[in-house]
Amino acid sequence: MRHLHPSPICDAAVVAGIAILVIGVVLLYRWGRDEHRASTSGKFVLPAAVTITGAVLVAGGAALMFVPSSSDPVVGQVGNLPGASRSLAAPSIASSESAGGATSTGSTRAPVERRKGPVVLTDGYAFDLDSRDDDWNIARAEYVYFAANLDLRLFTLLDVQVGIVKVAPSAGYFDCVESAGRQTEIAHDNFFVGDTFCVETDEGRWARVVITSKEIDNTYSTRVAMDVVVWERHGT
Repeated sequence: MRHLHPSPICDAAVVAGIAILVIGVVLLYRWGRDEHRASTSGKFVLPAAVTITGAVLVAGGAALMFVPSSSDPVVGQVGNLPGASRSLAAPSIASSESAGGATSTGSTRAPVERRKGPVVLTDGYAFDLDSRDDDWNIARAEYVYFAANLDLRLFTLLDVQVGIVKVAPSAGYFDCVESAGRQTEIAHDNFFVGDTFCVETDEGRWARVVITSKEIDNTYSTRVAMDVVVWERHGT
């Protein structure tokens, strides 16, 4: 922004110019009405010269007031020059937390473990992965249909109420959630010691089941031991 910087010289030039301008205008008026002077354009030369001189002094003095001084802010002057670079302040970027966004791990944190421990099943029995009972609510299984709340049963094969899928031994909660190719049973000759499975419960939880032993007696009855981890539902 331009600033006015009046000085004694500017003031004197403007005052003198105004005085001379007024004199010139008066001369033009009076000499123009004087009938004794020659009725030629020559009688206007002196008044016109005086008027022009006064106007030039007024204009020059006023112009000097708008010349920026060395005390003007440099940024303000440079910013008005064509092609001049501006110094810009770095933009302020709000963090995702202050802006109300999710944190980097907020949307991918696995739910806590609901419970874990060993389970042993023999042919014709099933258990409830959602149970908090010490014995996992192991009960005799119906062959035709699942009893209420039972999730996994053993009839030589592994049979589940919702879904089961084989996964890597290191599988976590999200590996189970994102698993593909789920089935409702695993054939007797398709699971062995060390195999790991994700099982979805009837209450919407996920469990990781690791086969730790598999035995068949002389009556062809199967006994399977497992290590089980059950997670709470996501978001709880």
